[in-house]
Amino acid sequence: MSTALSTTQQAITTTMDTTQAASMFTSLVLNSDLSKLTEPQRVEYYKLVCERVGLDPYTKPFDMITLQGKLVLYANKAATAQLTAVNRLKVEIVNREVLGGLYVVTVRATKPDGSSSEDVGAVPINGLQGDAAANAMLKAITKAKRRAVLSVCGLGMMDETETESIPAHQVEATEVPREAITAPLTDSEADTVQTWLDTIESADDAETLTEIVKQLKKAPTRIADATKGTLAARSNALALVWKGGKYVARQ
Repeated sequence: MSTALSTTQQAITTTMDTTQAASMFTSLVLNSDLSKLTEPQRVEYYKLVCERVGLDPYTKPFDMITLQGKLVLYANKAATAQLTAVNRLKVEIVNREVLGGLYVVTVRATKPDGSSSEDVGAVPINGLQGDAAANAMLKAITKAKRRAVLSVCGLGMMDETETESIPAHQVEATEVPREAITAPLTDSEADTVQTWLDTIESADDAETLTEIVKQLKKAPTRIADATKGTLAARSNALALVWKGGKYVARQ
């Protein structure tokens, strides 16, 4: 069980009896249905999923949509862009073809360790000419790239290009309010965060960055959360990965 799901289960269990918690968690895990979670629980789950895959929740990389009665997360443009950068993915088109009036593109996303995943994007092009045909082809490429990125990163969810093809009467968008994800920092908190950000950006080796993380674990959650994006960027800049409770050089 992932850390995110385990933590969510613990949070759910503290607010209701065991039977209710079991039913709700089963709905979440087996059916990918967030509808039975309260709004605070949805926000917590959202943040935990972001943390699990190394994304900054404050950029809102996921959105929610009600599809066939289930409330599910889907990845938007920000998610795939961040995943590509954070994981240093190589994304390449490996095939393009026209099949039965569909323009089909196959894309491969590869991690630095050599592991990869391929996925396809397909759009109808029959009768299209000029800009309309060009835009359709670009859309197929975008679909394929995003699907490949999500796949190689272990995220089995829709991306926003797929939601566009679902009939409007079958879906209902559910906003994840930015203010629910994080309330504005007070002036004092903002000053503290800025001090941490300056410290992180001045770190120039794995040992220093590891010590910063250890100290941040003692800081209030709101302060620590506000530094995660900068931590990820700095570790990437130094070619470091978190392993065994510390930062080490990326292989």
